[in-house]
Amino acid sequence: MNSASKVRKIAFVSDHLPRKCGIATFTSDLLAAVASAHPQSQCLAVSVNDIPGGYEYPEVVRFEIEEQDLSSYVRAADFLNISNVDIVCLQHEFAIFGGPVGGHILALLRELRMPVVTTLHTVLREPKADQRRVMKELITLSTRLVVMAERGRQMLEQIYQAPPAKIDLIPHGIPAQITSGTLAYAFGAGKAVVSTPYWHAAELLAEERGVLVPFGDAAAITREVTALLRDDTRRHAIRKNAYRIGREMIWSNVAQMYMRSFECSRLEGAVGTRRFLATKTLDQKARELAPMKLSHLSRMTDSTGVFQHAVFSVPNFSEGYCTDDNARAFILAALLGELGEDPVKHRRLPGRVSARRSGGTNTRNAPSTGQLVEVGARAAAAVDFIAANGPEVALLGHLQLRQPAQGFEPPLVHRLERSRARTLFFRDRRLPRWLARRSRQRQPGSGIDPGLLAFVGGNAISAKHIGQF
Repeated sequence: MNSASKVRKIAFVSDHLPRKCGIATFTSDLLAAVASAHPQSQCLAVSVNDIPGGYEYPEVVRFEIEEQDLSSYVRAADFLNISNVDIVCLQHEFAIFGGPVGGHILALLRELRMPVVTTLHTVLREPKADQRRVMKELITLSTRLVVMAERGRQMLEQIYQAPPAKIDLIPHGIPAQITSGTLAYAFGAGKAVVSTPYWHAAELLAEERGVLVPFGDAAAITREVTALLRDDTRRHAIRKNAYRIGREMIWSNVAQMYMRSFECSRLEGAVGTRRFLATKTLDQKARELAPMKLSHLSRMTDSTGVFQHAVFSVPNFSEGYCTDDNARAFILAALLGELGEDPVKHRRLPGRVSARRSGGTNTRNAPSTGQLVEVGARAAAAVDFIAANGPEVALLGHLQLRQPAQGFEPPLVHRLERSRARTLFFRDRRLPRWLARRSRQRQPGSGIDPGLLAFVGGNAISAKHIGQF
């Protein structure tokens, strides 16, 4: 591998010593091991700072990212692109990157022009919606994925639908001193280990390579440790089994495994598995977007909902509210939670979607019933299905998509399921034609609004059928 590899420059993106963090220690050890095993390859680090001013880093750290500064992630990508880096090795843990569930790292990955090998230090078995979204995009943007145990590989395939051929199993390296990976160190040193059965330990200590005890059971720990101290034959057998397997985990071997993954990524990248210099949409150009300000929206909102009109920046109270504006505001409140805004604050934006006929002076966008329409349960049931009512229908779908993750009141979804909205939605033959026309107008060539699609998905008429009207 040393003479054949064409990987000449490797950048490790994570945190780095002297930051006191297990991932920082792992990254530092991995970089040193790869640099030692492959001196012809230049290794450098891009480190994430969690404190103002950063740390006194060694020379190998060439660029620093400020954890919560999104623009610094994009600048880091620019640095890597102009530095002729062949491979980026990302050490991923949700907590070390900024943004909601560490999502800022995606801004860096989207800009890179070289293959990315991502080591996943945490694979969640039951991810929340935003964690799943970040992980799915991370998988898409990575050329190869590294996990440290077979259980991690299975979870990636079953929970996140990661392509099996994209995953490499590389064990945690065993350091030369007690610096990281407590279990890996003790195991590799040939010690008889007693551990609780978290999934990495359960896999590593199987087949008489260690002893597992239940979580929170101090008596079991005492019993097993005492038994091992009294049984020399069993204790020494466990030590030998651990030491034999542990030889495969020393850093020099781990470095060779990573280098093979880097070489595979280089070859895969050469045939275009990553799209270089692709035209990006505005939501992918975060550094070009102005900061979001919600002061006017808050000013336009009272305990009932969002006012329909304003005179410059002053709400026009006399013209009241309309359903479609409040439906849009409700959808915005759900989306704000995904951007890290205070979900409790913005769930109050429209406490209920309301539509009121204001003395006949402005009825163009209001439903003919003239009643207050509560969020979710009666929004679609109370409208006449004129062109202004698309947002109410989309609201029902967006509520279905996001309610569990954003914490909206559970009864809303239950009442939605019981409401007459679904029946009326498909009983009126005009609506499918309107929906198809509206969808094409709003998103030419790109499909139906996700909220509309979610609402339609549970009914007899599918999105495919709608497209035929």
